[in-house]
Amino acid sequence: MTPFTAPRAAFGAVALLLLLPATHAHAGAWTRDAGGWFLKLGIEQWETAQRFDLVGSRVDFIAPEGGFVTGGDYRNQAFRAYAEYGVTADWTVAAATALERVQTRGNGQTFERSGVSDLTLQLRRRLIAAPLVVSVLGEVKVPAGYDAARAPALGSGQADFGGRLAVGRSLGDLYLTGEAGYRVRGGRVDEIPFSLESGVTVRESVLLRGEVSGAASLRPPLAGGAFDPATAESRYLSGGLALVLLGEPLDLVFGVDHVLGGRNALAGTRYSFSIWHTR
Repeated sequence: MTPFTAPRAAFGAVALLLLLPATHAHAGAWTRDAGGWFLKLGIEQWETAQRFDLVGSRVDFIAPEGGFVTGGDYRNQAFRAYAEYGVTADWTVAAATALERVQTRGNGQTFERSGVSDLTLQLRRRLIAAPLVVSVLGEVKVPAGYDAARAPALGSGQADFGGRLAVGRSLGDLYLTGEAGYRVRGGRVDEIPFSLESGVTVRESVLLRGEVSGAASLRPPLAGGAFDPATAESRYLSGGLALVLLGEPLDLVFGVDHVLGGRNALAGTRYSFSIWHTR
């Protein structure tokens, strides 16, 4: 995938979506109305020269060797797609995938991979509608056929599955939602994913969102050969901010996410732009 593939795909999707009516998206624990759907298409860019080692210290992504005085770096460009559909008012199905270009550089060498990454499928069941919205989520991640043994990998090459409990509350122009659960990871240590998100609507046309998310594990991460973000056992905590310009028929979203800390995890900041369409 060239650096221009993702923008062209996104602009093409915008042209199609302009023909459709829309309402605004919600988030977190909420399910879709029966027959309702939500589509998100976005571009992400992540460039970093650092990672967190097994004790949580920042180190070079690739340590300099053989007379080189600077370390290497990691780059990820992705075009991501996410969709939800309301089967009934209590049941929502979702799917997510991405087209990615991943590159590592260091010590005079460059390695690059591109292609379709993992497909994630999710089923959400609303248990309580008010005053708190409470839902349970089950999901499975399926590899897309790439070669996980060739670094940098597009994914672990193993199927993951798990479940989460999500709770949300809407208070006028403010909403709060959080979730936590357990993920069984093929070939790696299991994870405890969690997130907390809040959003507030300003002047009816701007939504400000903040999120803290991460993953813990039942034992410390283990190193296995050269560090590859897609296959590593990791713990991490990240924080994100987003500006959502609410409009018809599309919402425009500008986001930034920064890794606050971790162990055996990628460091740095990810920038994103996406469009939302809700019907």
